[in-house]
Amino acid sequence: NTILDHRRGGSYTDRSFLRSAIFPKPGTEGKTMIAAYGRGSAQSDQKLILQEVGTDKYIQEIPVAKPILDICPILLNRNHYVVVLGETEIVVYQWT
Repeated sequence: NTILDHRRGGSYTDRSFLRSAIFPKPGTEGKTMIAAYGRGSAQSDQKLILQEVGTDKYIQEIPVAKPILDICPILLNRNHYVVVLGETEIVVYQWT
């Protein structure tokens, strides 16, 4: 058996990647997938990372105030959103 272990992120810890979601990139008919995950080593440097699956291309890094508890992509009235549940708040980002 082969076990793949590929990590990036300098000082980021293994706990940085506990919350993630994979979903089709809007407008690509499901041909391109996005990985959304939380990253950070301390409360002051938390980020939501959006990255194309299978490439090193980062779509966006969004600073967030608190550690991420969950990430959920949603489609509502033909608009795409990424919902981030933090320790004390829910933040909704619209895909543009």
